[in-house]
Amino acid sequence: MLKFISILFFNVVFFVLPTCAFSFDKNKQDKYHSERTKIVDGIYKHYIKTSTARGPVIVNALEVELKHKNISIKVGISDKESIRHNKNTLAQLVKSGMSIAGLNANYFTEDGIPIGVLIQDESWISGPLFNRVAIGFSKDKDVFFEQLSRYGIVSVERGLFKKKPIPLMLQIDCLNAPVNLCDDINIIEYSLAEKLKLPKEKFAYAVKEGCIKSKDTRKVNVPEHEYLLVGNKDSDLSKLHRWDCLNIQWITEPDWSIRFQDKDFYAPRSAIGVDLKGNLFLVAVDGRQAGYSVGFSLIELAKFLQKMGLYTAINLDGGGSTTLVLNGEVLNQPSNGEERSISNAILINYSDSQN
Repeated sequence: MLKFISILFFNVVFFVLPTCAFSFDKNKQDKYHSERTKIVDGIYKHYIKTSTARGPVIVNALEVELKHKNISIKVGISDKESIRHNKNTLAQLVKSGMSIAGLNANYFTEDGIPIGVLIQDESWISGPLFNRVAIGFSKDKDVFFEQLSRYGIVSVERGLFKKKPIPLMLQIDCLNAPVNLCDDINIIEYSLAEKLKLPKEKFAYAVKEGCIKSKDTRKVNVPEHEYLLVGNKDSDLSKLHRWDCLNIQWITEPDWSIRFQDKDFYAPRSAIGVDLKGNLFLVAVDGRQAGYSVGFSLIELAKFLQKMGLYTAINLDGGGSTTLVLNGEVLNQPSNGEERSISNAILINYSDSQN
């Protein structure tokens, strides 16, 4: 199925929204107010005021008719060739993508490295982490929600002049994951780092032209090599030798056994989901602003999205990253008082010239 998916995002929580009572008080009209405004054919803006026992909540959302001939979806990143230290605000990503709108997407490290699945134009930038859920869009603009497992099987040929297969098979469990977050074998490509500092329990093999060129235990200059294999010093990775040549076969397995995890803190939230018509919703919930908007817990977010008419949705990076942009304007009020630079985004393109 993956070969049909053009973009894919990692997310922290998967909601298959059940039938349940909505927890917000709609008996008093001043407690709940919703506005829906047409922007262009196929795109609508929603502005919602609601409240919880803790205070008011402000929600901005975009409703997108994915099947509309003028609408397309794509990943927004600053620079695919050098993701590290290259973050931008969402407004900048929307502008550089010549897009009409966008929403922040993956979590990311302080350096800007995406945490979890990120695919652009069918090219994997980073792989699954922590067994979490992703959203993907096919070329036909169908939407997929999947808990992905992706790993690489490494076969080894040994010998400087005469290569011969050896009975050693390794499994790569992480693709371009932050070194401190992957407990197993991690493959790191040059675009995610310039110099990599290894924790004391880790070491790395530097690979060039498919063969191991060196072993490093402290620092390694990534761009000089094709990729790095990073693992614990007591892992199976230590069984490899210098000059071993490697063949990697990647295997991706969808898995629909989803676990729901609750978090009881209240924060700004970003979410994406679909309704029964197949329309896509980009949702930004403001928070951490007493008197204006206090944010949602994940349970509150799930129930709110259900009330909006969404039947499947997932939580994206929230907090100070929560930003929704339309026509160059930031629709919501970020909790930091201004836009935060982010690693990546989901962008909505609109073109009257599409057939």
